[in-house]
Formats: sequence, structure tokens, C-alpha cells
Amino acid sequence: MLKSETQLHSFDPQLNLYWQERATKQGKVLWAKGSRNYRIAEAQKWQCPLCGEHLFNGDKIETHHIIKMTDGGLDTIDNLIHLHKTCHQHEHTGSINARS
Repeated sequence: MLKSETQLHSFDPQLNLYWQERATKQGKVLWAKGSRNYRIAEAQKWQCPLCGEHLFNGDKIETHHIIKMTDGGLDTIDNLIHLHKTCHQHEHTGSINARS
């Protein structure tokens, strides 16, 4: 039996895998396979390393340098992570630290 729309909810634990796969599909459409952004997201398993939520949860995504370029960090995939905009702001205020 199919649940009615009023019974379906994005926070239903039974639908968690569905929503994760749907969000990942969204990212795979947004970024060309093999592109820098795609490879960064893939390395992170399509999750924000700060909050652990899926990158495509509706929040804006920003790319962060783990080691600042002014401190000698490079603009390479192993020095870049995708963060939600809010998480990125927290990273720069020092309230949360990103983990690669």
C-alpha cells in the first residue's frame, strides 16, 4: 500500500536513503563528472564535513581552502572542501573546525 502525500515526510527514517540518493543525484547533475567540484564532493561522500548533512540539502554551497592560500595552501582538490554557506561562516568565526 502506498502512503498518501500527507503521510510522507522528508524526516521519515524509512525515507532517509531515498532523500540521500535524490540529493546526490542533484549534485551529479549540477557538476560535470570529473570536474573539480564533482571530485571534491565525491571525496566528501557528498556530505558537508562540518555538519554531516548532505551537501544538497537546500543550503547554498561554498568551497573552502583547508590551508589558506595566504598561508601557503594550494588551490588543489586535496586542499578544498565544500561547505554549506552557514557552515563556512562558522568555520571562519572559529566556532567549528572543518575536518578533511
